[in-house]
Amino acid sequence: DTVSSNNSATDVTNFLPSAAEVTVSGRVLTESGEGIRNAIVTLTAVTGEVISTRTSSFGYYRFDGVLTGETYIAEVVSKRYSFQPRVILVRDALADVDFVSPVSTR
Repeated sequence: DTVSSNNSATDVTNFLPSAAEVTVSGRVLTESGEGIRNAIVTLTAVTGEVISTRTSSFGYYRFDGVLTGETYIAEVVSKRYSFQPRVILVRDALADVDFVSPVSTR
């Protein structure tokens, strides 16, 4: 891409927007709607970058600084519950990315 100004061409490559950073958040829940504390929530980018966090005492989690335009595999690990991984395409901030376990593994 170029821009003409005063009969000279200027490269505008440095002016292209970079990926924005947004928040991805939600809850990890039992089938009955109870929050699961201390579950580990992981986002793995297609590049292999991994970020993780633990849920709060009410099952809430939050990732700040997640790049838009990226696809992530979201996974939850809990001692007592099992969850299916999810594919998430981040285009904007995401709230209510909840995980619900159908059954206890104990």
